[in-house]
Amino acid sequence: MDNHNLRTIKDLKKNDTAIVTGCKDEDVYLKLLVMSCFVNTKFIVKKACSVTKIMIISFLGNDIALGEEEAGKIFVK
Repeated sequence: MDNHNLRTIKDLKKNDTAIVTGCKDEDVYLKLLVMSCFVNTKFIVKKACSVTKIMIISFLGNDIALGEEEAGKIFVK
């Protein structure tokens, strides 16, 4: 798979919706699984702060905070 053309959560802005398509880091992937965020899970970006580099995403009634590094490892469509 060519990952160079794939978007990540880091590329999204507040109020964008997307669907998780994969992850390039096993540790981040396992954290998502524990929170019931699987491939094909739809979510919305509730907050994206360029100062703190933190993003809040919401899915299945859960809000989670992602750092810039983690957000850059989760592929979306």
